[in-house]
Amino acid sequence: MKERSIHVRAWRREDLPRVEAVERAGFSDPWPTELFEQEMSNELARGLVAEQAQSSGVSLVVGFALWWVVCDEIHLLVLAVHPDARRHGVARALMAQLEEQAVVESAREILLEVRPSNLVAREFYRSLGFAEVGRRRRYYGDAEDALLLRRALSAEHGLEEE
Repeated sequence: MKERSIHVRAWRREDLPRVEAVERAGFSDPWPTELFEQEMSNELARGLVAEQAQSSGVSLVVGFALWWVVCDEIHLLVLAVHPDARRHGVARALMAQLEEQAVVESAREILLEVRPSNLVAREFYRSLGFAEVGRRRRYYGDAEDALLLRRALSAEHGLEEE
């Protein structure tokens, strides 16, 4: 996929088929449609899509993020980038916008789970300042554990000093 400018915006219900296509292309065990539909109606849920304009003038959804706002924390449920768009800044653009939203929501931290076997994702989150703070045993459907990662935030300055 040729590198083009990335536009990140709030997701809309009509994005659901394109979000699901990214999910199916990127994960061996994708979320079912019903789960995405539930999140569209969940008052705790927020979502973003990343689009890339094509030479045809059409914009393709190449990534998305879905998270919950729970009290003063953001819990990132899914960050997905289409395999053809990886390593083009899509995930970083989504995370930058998510962090802006975290400030708006007065969040103090971002939490997420990642597979120990997903070394690329672990390195990506480490590069953004996330640290491992726990493990959830047999978290995934195939019984793989999840590593719990955390990044502290400050509503005024971005990162807190720890």
